[in-house]
Amino acid sequence: MTAKEPAVRCILAAVVLCQLMTSTAVARDLGTFGTVYDIVEKDALKELEEKAKSVDFSKAVDRNALVRRARDFTPEDVKEMRMIVPVHKDRTFLVDMTYTLERDIKDDKRNTVYPAGYAFNPLSYVAYPRTLVILNGKRPEQVHWFEESPYAKDTQVTLLLTDGSYNELSRSLKRPVFYASTRLVEAFRIQAVPSVVRQSGAYMEVTEVLVPPFVSFSNIPLNRQ
Repeated sequence: MTAKEPAVRCILAAVVLCQLMTSTAVARDLGTFGTVYDIVEKDALKELEEKAKSVDFSKAVDRNALVRRARDFTPEDVKEMRMIVPVHKDRTFLVDMTYTLERDIKDDKRNTVYPAGYAFNPLSYVAYPRTLVILNGKRPEQVHWFEESPYAKDTQVTLLLTDGSYNELSRSLKRPVFYASTRLVEAFRIQAVPSVVRQSGAYMEVTEVLVPPFVSFSNIPLNRQ
């Protein structure tokens, strides 16, 4: 007898017991005991439907307030990232994305496939085709730099903000705008903005761009691999 057989037998016994209890409950008629009365309470679902019909949702829900809240939304992460300073000089560096497992990875049979402490670089297995541009949306020179750069019309570029209104910039730039997250900033070691992040072989390349006020950058090459 294998170690699994007692467990299987317990499961079968439980299933059979449940079937017996169900069939007994269905087969036996215990009759009627005491006086039977009609149910006079309202059906809960019907009562909710009646209540809903009587509510004027145009007054109960302030749609304009909801729109304003969505338009002015700023994630908590931005409070921490407002401390990221503007770039003081051009700089490029590589970030090793090697990750070390904090716990064992096991298969469906509980066998350890990858032990805790195992290190691997995800970029050795997959490619990241997008380019990330991270900037401060409250810095006019940084926004102007982005508008005049080749990144503004590149569909493979994702624009991320460390501060500013995503709604205003999205409308003025006519493109999607997102907020950077603390996790992303830490992963790519972003210390100054604007920064451009792209894959370079088995590494992520981070380029910090010095942006003088309102200088044209229309001839900047993308330099994508």
